[in-house]
Amino acid sequence: MAWRLARRDWERGKGESNKQAFQEIVARDERPGVIAYVGGEPIGWCSVAPREVFVALARSRVLAPVDAMPVWSIPVCW
Repeated sequence: MAWRLARRDWERGKGESNKQAFQEIVARDERPGVIAYVGGEPIGWCSVAPREVFVALARSRVLAPVDAMPVWSIPVCW
């Protein structure tokens, strides 16, 4: 949730609150990323969504958009 919320909101929701917020995204079938499998067993996860979903990117000078084209972003992979 760190990329999906303003830093202040993420800090305020650390722990169970942010976990619950993410579970709500999944429950709404928004598909917040992809899961990597090996032999039918999950081994990794990668967050991917339209850039505007990741509120924290809007404030980043380093990761600022290069143009106005709509794009998808991958801010976190585990």
